[in-house]
Amino acid sequence: MSPKEVAVRLGISERSVREKVYQGVWPHLRFDKRTVRFSQENLDEIISMAYRSGSLTPQPAVEMDEGAALAMLLQSRKTG
Repeated sequence: MSPKEVAVRLGISERSVREKVYQGVWPHLRFDKRTVRFSQENLDEIISMAYRSGSLTPQPAVEMDEGAALAMLLQSRKTG
């Protein structure tokens, strides 16, 4: 997946994702000087790293459809 896709999944900016890559903090796949991609295993490791560092705390699972999830994300970006 692309840095943009990772950013959407994690609810952060694409710039933040790229900064972590360039700092060598996050695992990723590099195909050439400019092309960075993430495997599902990379994303799982990034999430695990965040839990271990305390920057993420587990939240109860809430089931919602895609539209509700998008609305919730957009609302959180307006208020946050």
